[in-house]
Parts: sequence; C-alpha cells; structure tokens
Amino acid sequence: MKYLIFFFPCIFFAANSAFALELRSPAFGAKGEIPYIHTCQDSQDLSLPLTWSDVPLGTRSFAIIMEERTGSITRVHWVIYDIPASMRQLNPGIARTRRLPNQILQGTNDFSIDGYSGPCPKDTVAHHYYITLYALDTANLLNVNDVRKENLVSAMRGHIIAEYQLVGRYTRIRQ
Repeated sequence: MKYLIFFFPCIFFAANSAFALELRSPAFGAKGEIPYIHTCQDSQDLSLPLTWSDVPLGTRSFAIIMEERTGSITRVHWVIYDIPASMRQLNPGIARTRRLPNQILQGTNDFSIDGYSGPCPKDTVAHHYYITLYALDTANLLNVNDVRKENLVSAMRGHIIAEYQLVGRYTRIRQ
C-alpha cells in the first residue's frame, strides 16, 4: 500500500506537467511593452510574432484571440483559428485576409478587418492586451463568413484541451 500511495502522486504530477502549454512573443516579454511596429501608429501595423510550446497530447489545432481590456474598454484585435497542430509559431506580418495558407482562417475583429489590428489607443494611458492561445481537440471549427470572437468561443466550447494567456501593454507615443 505504501508503494501505491507514493506512485499515485508521481503519475498525477507527470500528467499535469504534460499539459503546460506556453505562449511567447519574440517581440516582447510577459507584461512587456508591445513594439511600435505592431501598432496602428506605425504604417505597417504588423501582426505579432508568436511561438508556443509544451503542446498537450491530442491537440488537433490551435486558435488565438487577442483582445484589449483596459478599464471599461474591451476590443477584439485578432481572431485566428484552424492553425494546424504541427505549427509552433506565427511569423509577423500575416496578411489581412480571411483565408491563409495551410487552411488557417482569420475572423473579423472589432475594427471590421479579417485579421490583425494592432494596439491603437487614443490616449496616452497604458492599455493591456490579452493574447490567448487555445489547444483544441478538433481540426476544423468554423468555415463560414464573418466569424467573430463570440462565434469562435461558442464553437470551441467542449473542444479546449489547454489554454495559455500572454499579456502585453502599449502606451500611445505622442507625435
């Protein structure tokens, strides 16, 4: 019986550590400042580079939602999904179009754009951006026009294996 008691916690720890999904951006650290080139203040407004690791077993695709939550403001800046399970990164500067290579799809953000719209605060207060990566047990979620965050969240219900959130901030530069 002593062996069984000792053995069980080891299995529990090993099982939990296998599901430690992690999301990073080479552009900024956790709770760090999002670089100017990834904002509306720069004419390029490039999508963020993202990398992820420690993918849980059974993952068949990924989805990412980026939203601003500052005070009473909540705005969706990016909805991207059906990212193949074999991928571990998104490069900067992804096209603003619904359909991408590898059957990746982008939804419509709160600025009526299919794809990424970077931070664009009107004031000089620090704004916070939450980028959430979802590991999903299904390869295809939605193949309809005008997918928004709400549609994606509803379609993901019951399919989320793990999620990880990266937070960045941006303060408008006075010009």
